[in-house]
Amino acid sequence: MHDVGKSKAKVAAERINARVAGVNVVAHHCRIEEKPAEFYKQFTLIVLGLDSLEARRFMNSIVCSFLGKGRKGL
Repeated sequence: MHDVGKSKAKVAAERINARVAGVNVVAHHCRIEEKPAEFYKQFTLIVLGLDSLEARRFMNSIVCSFLGKGRKGL
């Protein structure tokens, strides 16, 4: 129970980094809706553990916007 009271994002990042060789998960403990879409374009993979429905919808719209037009079957 040593994780109680800690940031879920930070704990998850620490655990993933410890278990998966070659990855570098960086926790971002903030309101994700306040970051511009350009911020998210730098990542190859985005892992989310969101509690907020508003935040989930925001991220869905961001990542779907990256697909662009003409990308069928995704």
